[in-house]
Amino acid sequence: EAANAAFLAFEEGTPAGAATVTTGFGFETGRQAEIEDLYVLPDRRRRGVARGLVDAALAWCRERGCADVEVVVTPEGDARHNLGARYRGLGFDETGRRILSRRL
Repeated sequence: EAANAAFLAFEEGTPAGAATVTTGFGFETGRQAEIEDLYVLPDRRRRGVARGLVDAALAWCRERGCADVEVVVTPEGDARHNLGARYRGLGFDETGRRILSRRL
């Protein structure tokens, strides 16, 4: 079974956007997923493309038994594109969890 997926959105046969999803497993939550990437071409924004990609990703995750789906919003992405509000509009909520990262 695939642990990762990529989704492409098209409008009138032309690429409009893409999303990628990864899944993992942990004792705390079981199978979970993260939308790693979500990008819509600038001239295709505000047309429901992102919502369609997120809906496709969520359906894929449900089919694999994921308990939840996360997105990471960076301070830069929030400042430039108001991503926190956009994802909240798509049904995501802040959990209060913090992400700590270490480069390898």
